[in-house]
Amino acid sequence: MSLQLVLLILFGVTIYYFSEDYIDDNFRIELEHRANINEKILLEKNIISKDEYQKALAEYVKKLSDEKIYHIKSSLITDSVISINKILFPEKFISDLLNNKSSYFSSDVSNYYGKEYKVNGEKWMIVISAKDIGGFNLLYKLKNIIIIGILAISIIIFIVSYFLAKSFLNPIKRKINTAMEISSSNLHQRIEIENPNDEIGQLAIAFNRMLDRLEESFKLQSTFISNASHEIKNPLTTISGTAEIALLKDRSIEEYKHTLESIIQDSDFLNSLVNQLFNLAKTNANFEKLPKEDFPILDIIEVISIQNKKLYPNLVKIIISNNSQNANIYGNKDLLISAINNLIDNAIKFSNKKDVILETIRIGNTIIITITDNGPGVDKLELAKITSAFYRSEKVRDIKGHGIGLALTEKIINLHNGSLIFENKKISSGLSVTVNLPLSN
Repeated sequence: MSLQLVLLILFGVTIYYFSEDYIDDNFRIELEHRANINEKILLEKNIISKDEYQKALAEYVKKLSDEKIYHIKSSLITDSVISINKILFPEKFISDLLNNKSSYFSSDVSNYYGKEYKVNGEKWMIVISAKDIGGFNLLYKLKNIIIIGILAISIIIFIVSYFLAKSFLNPIKRKINTAMEISSSNLHQRIEIENPNDEIGQLAIAFNRMLDRLEESFKLQSTFISNASHEIKNPLTTISGTAEIALLKDRSIEEYKHTLESIIQDSDFLNSLVNQLFNLAKTNANFEKLPKEDFPILDIIEVISIQNKKLYPNLVKIIISNNSQNANIYGNKDLLISAINNLIDNAIKFSNKKDVILETIRIGNTIIITITDNGPGVDKLELAKITSAFYRSEKVRDIKGHGIGLALTEKIINLHNGSLIFENKKISSGLSVTVNLPLSN
């Protein structure tokens, strides 16, 4: 609005300036014309014909407003004369007339035109002064028209801008009000999209997509908390129940030992669950702060080999391709070791402690680690859910576990810009897990 008003005023001032210049230039031509006619009448009165003389007089009959004509000998126009007559004629006008033999001067008081002519070999100056009343009135009217026009157009622009702005801002205001009403209790609510092709519509679409992600995140968090509380409650209930049963009556030392061993097993399971939950919660939040380095993939394989020889002697077979021996990856070594060990633990646990094969191969700028077991495999419908926290396949419900390891593993691999792929073996039973990790630069 302010910029439009400034441009409008500049446009009006420009029109007035050029109009004033045009009118002043026309009046100069009129004064020059009258000076020429006056000179012709004076000098050629006895030379020109009677008809031409009458014609010249006819052109000169109409006088200009406050018109005055002066004839001055050039020899009389000196610095002293200019000084004496400076009230009658502007000093700049006289100086310019003497130097250039003709001059025009315009002021608020009057307009002057002068030129040099010769009579009987003597130089004379003819000066005509007059007021351009018509031009002044025209400029006065033009100025009023411009001022009134600017005021009228400004009012129109203000009214139109107000209603246009209101029509533009109303959808935004409605979207803001809707956004202000959305909270954790009604994340399903969405902002209305009136025109998906304009910028406001695109903004609403982006906001709704963000709400979709937030709603999904809240659902996952709610499910996670519900499942976590359930998983923690079960071993606590078992521990409490076992202790209460043991205290109902006196028992033998062997029975007390058996009870304590049961409590210790449940405590270990609970401790493992809490540690996994803790690791799952902190991995994503603290990953940027964890130390990272370039290291050979063989460093991970070596540590995994040593650890699994102690835990599962002769069960884990490792195959390392030649092209992967010098491959380096970038990240946190301890987290990656934990992720691969989780996959091996699951493979051994769910394949009834049968052989597990770990194989590494390099393809392009990716190192591929494949872990294959000889277990029952996983139904295709369940493969997509296998990394969800606390999810456990129907086939392995009778195997003790808490369903955190694969969720943690997937998060660790994703944080290292890798991917985790689960697929059933095509020929025999069993599950194959493929870990893709990018090589370091």
